[in-house]
Amino acid sequence: ETRPVKNSEVSPWARGYPSLVPGGPRWDLETLQPWSLLFVDPVSFDFRVKGRRQHALIACDLVTGGVRALSLKAKAEAGKRFGDLVTMESLNKREHKVTVVTDGCGAMHGLVREEALQRGIDHLPIPPYSPHLNVVEGYIGQFKADVAAVLLSACHPSGPITEEFVTYVMSYVAYTAERFTRTRA
Repeated sequence: ETRPVKNSEVSPWARGYPSLVPGGPRWDLETLQPWSLLFVDPVSFDFRVKGRRQHALIACDLVTGGVRALSLKAKAEAGKRFGDLVTMESLNKREHKVTVVTDGCGAMHGLVREEALQRGIDHLPIPPYSPHLNVVEGYIGQFKADVAAVLLSACHPSGPITEEFVTYVMSYVAYTAERFTRTRA
């Protein structure tokens, strides 16, 4: 049973924040627009390039399953790189509400939150000790494995690429992940 929404000033797409069906799913994905609900988190790769670990900012759109990967030199530039994502995807110019969801780590809750609010994007923090609510956390393990698999298949001791090409590989993995169909339960 759904709650009545007649004579409501709330637009139909905004009714999915959170779902209006009691006992239903957390988000009503059928009413949300593409890139209206995205989860952002940093990822650190296990190998080192030129003595430093490689980092990236991963953004996952819950509605479409779209993935964007932006390289980071340090986690301190997470806010700036999120701003680049907002500009690339025109998230602050869309006609629908856009919400970014982050966990409580310093780079996400501080830097990304600040950049989102400055650009007119809503921010929803994930409560502490609730990793099951962070959609991108579950994707990061798969993403790291996919990047490693592509690197291992293309890297040879005398081959054309090494781990230094991780930024290109993660862009390729994000690009191909968006091209496969997804099903939702």
